[in-house]
Amino acid sequence: MIKKNLDIRATTLIDIKDIRHLQAKVWRMTYPSDADGVSVEWVQKETESWLTPEKLHESEQFLSEKITSPDHLHEVAYDHDRVIGFIHGSRVGNNQRLEGLYIDPQYHGKGLAQCFMDDLFLWLDLSKNIVLEVASYNERAKAFYRKYGFKDWYEEKEKFKGVIPSTKMIRRA
Repeated sequence: MIKKNLDIRATTLIDIKDIRHLQAKVWRMTYPSDADGVSVEWVQKETESWLTPEKLHESEQFLSEKITSPDHLHEVAYDHDRVIGFIHGSRVGNNQRLEGLYIDPQYHGKGLAQCFMDDLFLWLDLSKNIVLEVASYNERAKAFYRKYGFKDWYEEKEKFKGVIPSTKMIRRA
């Protein structure tokens, strides 16, 4: 189970740079797949582009609207002074989505993702469907989401970022 010294709280602008670095780290460890046409080089180039000063500023501007909106849940987890995970959910009208859930691989299996999902389910309206997208070959993530009632809905014909094959999953009301 997660350690007592973890701090899970609402995301602030101060967290954005660390969140993007964590997201890049997780992408580099998760998404390369020669069998699925996702090269290490492409993932490296894609994630490096996020970490330029200009792109970090764009992320701050984009996320500043999300982290202050009542239609978005954005939480971050720290272990001491290091970001180790975050979740982003949205609810607009009847559309509810898990936009992203990223956990530092060193913290897999420790209960952090479950804490985030519990918070998300408390925040969402469970009488409505919830949708998410996941890399179609990310079996670990798909198995995790299935534990929360998500089922494969359909595979995307268009690949995420034109490269990553993805599957939509749905948790029906």
